[in-house]
Amino acid sequence: MTRDSYTHSRTTGISDGTAEGLRGADDYKASQRHLARFAAGHQNLQAGNARVAEESRKLGETLVAIVAALFLHPFFCFVGFWIVCFGLLLALAPVLGLSDGDLNGLPEWYGWSAAVFSVVLVVALRKVIPTLMKWLFFGAIAVLAILLVIGVVLAN
Repeated sequence: MTRDSYTHSRTTGISDGTAEGLRGADDYKASQRHLARFAAGHQNLQAGNARVAEESRKLGETLVAIVAALFLHPFFCFVGFWIVCFGLLLALAPVLGLSDGDLNGLPEWYGWSAAVFSVVLVVALRKVIPTLMKWLFFGAIAVLAILLVIGVVLAN
């Protein structure tokens, strides 16, 4: 029974001296070099994925801190209140019939009026806004926690 010299050299890396055996050994060495490069590239990819995960975690923490500051910080809560008022006034535009189904066709004066009215509300309510924003923040967290518990109970 004869053995295939190329296949034997290709799988073991050991040549029997024939031309097919030498070619098989060369292919074996080339595949080993390719595997080494692939392993190094895979290791770099894993390091890159770890860095992306770390940066994503930092970004998430920063965004949570910004949103919390818009509700809890003594000065930034005024900006947060303005954003909430302005957003609610813009969301009311389709209800009031000032635009079609979304904000398309919204009159220009309405946007400026909503922004100015929000600033007027911030100035008028400056004494109660910090307390109001804290209550809104903790109320929203309580509602989210209750919804999470309900979701877990319903999932089981």
